[in-house]
Amino acid sequence: LLESRVGAGTFVCAKVPQWSEQALAPLALLMQDDPQYRLDVLETRQALELSTAKLAAQRATAKDRDNIRRCFDEMLHHQQRNDAENSSRADARFHLAIAEASHNVVIVQIMRGLFEMVLNTVSQNRRVMFEHNDPKVLERLTQQHHDLMQAVVTGQPEQARALIIEHLDFVHEKLAAADADAARIRRLDRLSSTR
Repeated sequence: LLESRVGAGTFVCAKVPQWSEQALAPLALLMQDDPQYRLDVLETRQALELSTAKLAAQRATAKDRDNIRRCFDEMLHHQQRNDAENSSRADARFHLAIAEASHNVVIVQIMRGLFEMVLNTVSQNRRVMFEHNDPKVLERLTQQHHDLMQAVVTGQPEQARALIIEHLDFVHEKLAAADADAARIRRLDRLSSTR
């Protein structure tokens, strides 16, 4: 790929930008400016992952199932070490492994293109959900991931679809509750400062 620079000439690009990077770059800027975009990413994930979970349960090969299990185990490992960054990355990889097991090339390319955005929102979501250090939230998320993994690797497409809905709805519910708490605190702070 060549890049033309006015007054400088034409140069071979060191890195060829992927179509997904070009398409998603504006979204990354929006997400930096407005954290509420994480809810839009969650809705997008729901639209995609309902299909990938079901298709993965129908189509996963032995290699795919091993990869999904490995990603789940890696997520557990990092959670047990309280390594938020790596457990977030493993969480996003787990969902990507399920998408890859769907064997739908278009969905896989879209999910790969969204990976960094999903990773950023997973990290953000986990930080918001665990802000109050409620171990029940992490336990519930871990159980949801485990149940989803089981449904996919044992070939239960409708169960996998239902579980991804439950999982993403739970995440949405926790984020909405955290946002409501933060808004109440901001209102209280404004009230306190006017006295």
